[in-house]
Amino acid sequence: MKRLFPVLCLLCCLLAVSKAFALPPAAPSNAGATVLSRTELQISWQDNSNDEVGFQVFTYANGRVGSFLGTAAANSTSATIINLTGGQSVQYAIFAVNVQNESSGGIVTPPVTMPDVLTRFGHEATVGVPFSAELYTDAFDLQSTAQVTGLPAGASFDPATRTFAFTPAEPGNFSLDVQVSYSDGFAINATVPIRILPAASGPVAALSLPGVAANPNGAAATIDLNSYFTDPDCSRAVRMTYGLGVVDVILYEAATPATVANFLAYVNGSGQGAYDGAIIHRSIPGFVLQGGGYRPIGGSAFESVTDLAPVLNEPGLENLRGTLSMAKVGGDPNSATNEWFVSLADNRANLNFQNGGFTVFGRVAGDGMTVVDRIAALPRGNYNSITVDGSVRTGLLSDCPMDAATAPVAMDQDKLVQILSAAEVAPLAFAIISNSDPAVAAASIVDGVLTVTPLTAGTSTVRVRVADLDNNVIERDVSVEVVWTFADWVAASGVTVENNPLDDPDGDQFSNFLEYALFGDPESPDASLVAQRQVSFGTPSPLDYLAVAFSTRRGIDDAVVYVEAISDLNNSSTGPGWTEVWNSSEGAAAVTVDSSTVGSDHVDWVIRDVQAIDASPQRFMRVRVADD
Repeated sequence: MKRLFPVLCLLCCLLAVSKAFALPPAAPSNAGATVLSRTELQISWQDNSNDEVGFQVFTYANGRVGSFLGTAAANSTSATIINLTGGQSVQYAIFAVNVQNESSGGIVTPPVTMPDVLTRFGHEATVGVPFSAELYTDAFDLQSTAQVTGLPAGASFDPATRTFAFTPAEPGNFSLDVQVSYSDGFAINATVPIRILPAASGPVAALSLPGVAANPNGAAATIDLNSYFTDPDCSRAVRMTYGLGVVDVILYEAATPATVANFLAYVNGSGQGAYDGAIIHRSIPGFVLQGGGYRPIGGSAFESVTDLAPVLNEPGLENLRGTLSMAKVGGDPNSATNEWFVSLADNRANLNFQNGGFTVFGRVAGDGMTVVDRIAALPRGNYNSITVDGSVRTGLLSDCPMDAATAPVAMDQDKLVQILSAAEVAPLAFAIISNSDPAVAAASIVDGVLTVTPLTAGTSTVRVRVADLDNNVIERDVSVEVVWTFADWVAASGVTVENNPLDDPDGDQFSNFLEYALFGDPESPDASLVAQRQVSFGTPSPLDYLAVAFSTRRGIDDAVVYVEAISDLNNSSTGPGWTEVWNSSEGAAAVTVDSSTVGSDHVDWVIRDVQAIDASPQRFMRVRVADD
């Protein structure tokens, strides 16, 4: 027995040491996560050990184990996490432990985003483009009932799929009232804005341009081209001029009316409340270019662009590259005042959902993003030793673009990127491309109004080019006809004693109407307004023809000049009578026109007979003027 006792003692000691130095339990595997409700998540795992005393659960974020949440019993394979927040992204680490809280390793659940009340703060649609969207949460299986009120005409809602659909007919905005019940007893009543943008378009001729008819001494005619052309995708626009170029901005007035009105209040403001002189104070590569809040006043001192009242947030439009959005205070969706930013990239995934959604209210037009990118490529400085409105501000100009090869170490206000001017600009620009006969009429355009000033009788075509801010162009013609009427001629000629068409104030046997048509002078006797000629015509053997030579006033509108011929004056009343040879409506192309010479205010004609002289023993010709 004396020998056995030490052996037994040694055995007991070895057992105790073995117990104290047992291996930690095997790590769990196959972790999963299942959403139970908006605030509850069930995590699960596979138990790979028989000797754990329990399981410990920790938060997990950014590749690291976080805070301890609690324990689960030995041999369990799941646990429920409660009191979570909608929209919260979560992940957990699970360890099997022994009595010494030892573990051989853990397993991490897949990341899960808890369902939020709404997946979006609004939706963007486009005129003429079919639109559909699921309006509610990502946790569709948790929704028990749903309904929508406020549907526009032609729109539909399918409760089974939670899908709203329609095809917008015009730009604007409206809201849907959404009621959703969840299986966990939660319910929401929300307003979902739908903001509708116009379809992309170039200039459109809403009406046909009228022609211009005037007399040579008449007043200028005007056509307001703004009444005849529209740009369907732009109702209001602003031009911002920088030292590095010009940026035109098309505003989404119909979709975001309050924000556009707020922005224009600064654009059209005066003094410290205007954007003129404000700087681009923040440039984040691949993200945003921000400005509108501050103006340099010398040295390292700045003043704020005076705030107007904050504007109600109008989210829903997409924060795409080239869009303008309002900046605001973190955690306060309705805090936007004077600061705005241009997205340098597609920022939808971030800005559409952050802080109530950032309100997009316009876009950069045409090739303006080349100027924006030029500013964004400038070197950036960090300037903390500045004052704003007399108070020291740090961090405000930590990413300030400077127009220099390298950003200066100390603030140099001459290198800042400033808005030299900000002003509303018309959506369309008009220009005269050609005037086929500037001697007939002069044409000019000022502020979209075409002015045509008649100079002399004749016709011309004025071609007008219409361009929008995206550099789309159309061209249209305006016909110009400068003509005389008898009444206009009487007023211009100075006939003051007698102005009846049949009167003959100068006693030369030519009435006023004949003087008007045949380029006579009503105040001086004319020996003759018509002369007899003889002309030769034809090949190979020319024949002689009787002809008359006379002049007509250029551009007469209410008289027709006829040339007629007859062989027997005695029998004209009973015979074949006078035969028409030519009339002025035929113009110079008629075969009986021997010559026509156009002067500035008249045309000299030589009109031959249709019958050669040797074909008849006698022949007579006359010129007759008739009221048209």
